[in-house]
Amino acid sequence: MNETILKCFSILLNDYPDYIDESLIREVNSEGILSNEETVRIIISALFKLDDNREVMDKYFKYIFKELNIEDYNSNLFLRNIKLDNIKYKNWKIENMSYKPYELFVYNDLEVRDKCVIPQIGFFASNYNYPAIYENNRIWMLITPNEINTMDTPIKESFGNVLTYGLGIGYYAYMVSLKENVKSITIIEKDKSVIELFENNILPQFACRDKINIICIDAIEYAKKKIKYDYVFVDIWHDPSDAIDLYKEFKLLEREDTKYSYWIEKTIQYYLDKL
Repeated sequence: MNETILKCFSILLNDYPDYIDESLIREVNSEGILSNEETVRIIISALFKLDDNREVMDKYFKYIFKELNIEDYNSNLFLRNIKLDNIKYKNWKIENMSYKPYELFVYNDLEVRDKCVIPQIGFFASNYNYPAIYENNRIWMLITPNEINTMDTPIKESFGNVLTYGLGIGYYAYMVSLKENVKSITIIEKDKSVIELFENNILPQFACRDKINIICIDAIEYAKKKIKYDYVFVDIWHDPSDAIDLYKEFKLLEREDTKYSYWIEKTIQYYLDKL
């Protein structure tokens, strides 16, 4: 059943993320007695023909959907303080994108409840804008609820001299730089163009930019060096499909005297367990 649920939602999110719109919500909840989450649950369970399966409804669908509050994300310090309006440099560009009302998306890492794997699917009741960075017209990183939520724990845990693999738009580096207990942030990034885009357009907006040091080098090559950091955060994959081999390689290079964390680690570990 775990595989069935994940496959269904993979198809839904990749091919039909905006299957639900305001008119469908009003049609299904014509009497106005259901919450938006209950209405979405009814629509998607019927779409998958799982609405008559009590076990699936109780163990899975009850925990999957969440209506998110736009203000919880618009108040994010990075989104409030860093301006990213249509920045372009060589093969990289930053543009604004948006979720439509009731468009479905992954908003957090997988959860496991009594051996049931629960995808975390969110939506907003109104339009929500967010920045995205592209490399050669391929989306590489988004500052969406998913990134904000999945980086929340690594940001809170970071301390001392921090090392992070992967630059992106600089979200993690910015949030960590604001912490008083963080002395420095070393960023490992192998693409010179994205470093130049960041240094010219984004880093000057950092209040604590003196903490930032960027090294242009391959991540694995640097990880093999005997350099001590207090906290290491690894975020160099696009999604679980390209993460597994890199994750396994990094795990072998961990130091016993250093705290490590990995982006979407729960999801990666789930797919590793299947191998």
